[in-house]
Amino acid sequence: MNATNGRLAGFLLLLGVLGCGGLAAAEPGGETLTLNSAQCAGISGFRAHWNQPIPVAENGERVVRDAVIKDRGQTAVWDGVQPGPLAFDAVHRQLLIRFPGAAEKIAEMLAAGKAIEKVELVLPYLDEELWPTGSGGADYPCADGYRYRMNWDCDKLYRAQRPNWHAIAWLLRKPWLADATLGPTFNAAVNGAICWKRFGASDTAEDRFPTPFGPTEVSSYQPDGRMDVTAALTDAVFGATLADRLRTLADCGFVVVKEEVYDARYFQ
Repeated sequence: MNATNGRLAGFLLLLGVLGCGGLAAAEPGGETLTLNSAQCAGISGFRAHWNQPIPVAENGERVVRDAVIKDRGQTAVWDGVQPGPLAFDAVHRQLLIRFPGAAEKIAEMLAAGKAIEKVELVLPYLDEELWPTGSGGADYPCADGYRYRMNWDCDKLYRAQRPNWHAIAWLLRKPWLADATLGPTFNAAVNGAICWKRFGASDTAEDRFPTPFGPTEVSSYQPDGRMDVTAALTDAVFGATLADRLRTLADCGFVVVKEEVYDARYFQ
């Protein structure tokens, strides 16, 4: 993968504390129910990770790899051993987010006579990688990362121009649990037990609903990252009844990826 013709698909966005407002449901009149108990997991399409649950956390491991910039642009460590950061890219690294208990809390609000006006998935920006995981400068593929170059002045361009990248999300159809043994993988919703119909939870008939949410900018310029997902609870496309849709939100949640597979602004 040649970094001189544009920025790598592998560079990813990192999220801050989802507890600041993982899901916000607003009712007419201005009252907001904030659900900040998000459960998250990573799935990785790198060959070494196909059957490996990827634990993630708000303070997940990152490392400095750039020779010049030290206060940002750190590389996310997704090795399946220690928790990595809440992050996602456009090709191999995807973030799963669900909200245990959300169905009951929202149902209680509705039973009290309130109505849903808007629902937002909040993806607070933390950082973006300058260099992704993988073998920078190597002449061979890397089983657990990208192959890319760090020379030919592409490094100067990456440091000088911060991106305006976007998140897109799909509502999933299969339940999963963030767990070191049974957690989701690139091949399975439940590791070793329930496979995705198609790798990466990509089948729109059995793994995810076909209609995406977003794109929503998540960047240093737009750090709030508020994605409108109201339809997940109001549109029958995502479940025949409200009870079905609430259960899907709580048990299955979303898979989030970066929209930009290629960014021509970084052409050299």
